[in-house]
Amino acid sequence: MAKLVKFNLLVDGQKCKRVEDIQENFNLLDLLEHFESGKLEKWLKVRKYQEFEVVKSVDKSLTLKEIAQKLCEIFTMEIEQKELLDEIEIYEVLKNSNAEDSKNDILFIQCQKENKKLQNRLNLQHLTFKDKETGLVWATEDDGKKYRWDDIGTVAQRLNEENYGGYDDWRVPNKEELEAVYYYKDGLNFASYSYWSSSEFVSDSSYAWNVYIHGGDAYYISKSNEYYVRCVRGRQ
Repeated sequence: MAKLVKFNLLVDGQKCKRVEDIQENFNLLDLLEHFESGKLEKWLKVRKYQEFEVVKSVDKSLTLKEIAQKLCEIFTMEIEQKELLDEIEIYEVLKNSNAEDSKNDILFIQCQKENKKLQNRLNLQHLTFKDKETGLVWATEDDGKKYRWDDIGTVAQRLNEENYGGYDDWRVPNKEELEAVYYYKDGLNFASYSYWSSSEFVSDSSYAWNVYIHGGDAYYISKSNEYYVRCVRGRQ
């Protein structure tokens, strides 16, 4: 029986001796290639890593996307869905073209994606306003509707579901954040003077803080009243 010889696995240009090396230099393109060639499985086996059995059990008939997701899970690497799909697209180009064609095709794909990303960013730019002093990003407009305090969270939830402005981490601002809007209100469009904050009135939970935008003043108001809501994202 032939003796299994240890060898280094080349990932992102680095010679990997340990699983930690793969995680540190994680490159999905390289991992997909090593998986399909059987080199990854062999490398794990000769080094007696527990990941060997898991990689070995991955069904080769799965789609490339499913295999890629499993490799990310096995090596505990987080990757956004869009990035994963981009990597798969490039991998398929590399796999199905000669070296020179691959290089040109990949450059073309990357240029297309960058131009699309830039255009999307420009298209969404008018939807947000960034305060350079605080780093907060505000929605430039509200939906023109009034809400009771108990329902204000639904406004941020809807913006997140819509990926408003290209973001999904919108929230209702607290009292202090809304008070500060007075100093740069010219960069935002307000449907009214008064807006709910997310801050409750400590002395009485049936009240919450409402801010008069054009004066920067705050008042505690019964939560049963209806006011407008303007969402924000960023530091707290």
